[in-house]
Amino acid sequence: MPVMDHLTELRTRLFIAMAAIGLSAIVVFFFYSHILMWLQHPYCRAVRHRQANSCNFLVTSPLDPFAIRLQVATYGGFILASPVVF
Repeated sequence: MPVMDHLTELRTRLFIAMAAIGLSAIVVFFFYSHILMWLQHPYCRAVRHRQANSCNFLVTSPLDPFAIRLQVATYGGFILASPVVF
């Protein structure tokens, strides 16, 4: 195969991988509350063992909750799309 055919196939595969990550991230974005509760459970269990009924995350800026939601969606989308990416 010539070099241009290899580059065209690489571009196609990259587009497919990015589309899979994007679609998976959208799915994870809608299930964010369930995923956050699942991720927060070990932290809450450890904190309750040390202190009484305080299981809150620290938010230092107004955009932190949305930024965390986007990070969870991105990482979760990559994890869900990893069979397509790899």
